[in-house]
Amino acid sequence: MSNATYNLHLKGFVGGADFDRNYVDFVLAQNSEQSVSVLIDSLGGSLATALSIASAFRFIFEKTK
Repeated sequence: MSNATYNLHLKGFVGGADFDRNYVDFVLAQNSEQSVSVLIDSLGGSLATALSIASAFRFIFEKTK
């Protein structure tokens, strides 16, 4: 894994037009050789979408171990 870091800032409503699992998967795939630093700035949204996003991060973490 590279020392470069990609900063992912997710801001807005979880699961709406702002960001969802597909967007997170896309960004992680585009930056698979970099460490990804994530900031989530959201007042709410879909619990199911939030859990699927958390699952995506767990999957990537387990894959890179």
